[in-house]
Amino acid sequence: MEGACRKDSDNGDKTRCHKYRILGFVVPFLLHGFYDFCCFSNNWLVEHVVFYVFYIILALATFINFRHYTKADTPLEAPGVPETLVA
Repeated sequence: MEGACRKDSDNGDKTRCHKYRILGFVVPFLLHGFYDFCCFSNNWLVEHVVFYVFYIILALATFINFRHYTKADTPLEAPGVPETLVA
């Protein structure tokens, strides 16, 4: 699967590619920091309730993105290969 940064770079949009590279570093960094905060907090409410609410929101965002990219997916084209072997 081709990444969003590579696709934008191939289309000549270097600014958007740079944005995806920055987000690819910052988002996991912040998510891990929030996870550590929840784990090392001495408050039961923060450790469990806030973390599970965060986890549910993250899972919903994942499913929404998955549905979006599944609908936008197109079949592969393989020149010289019968159609029945491609799918």
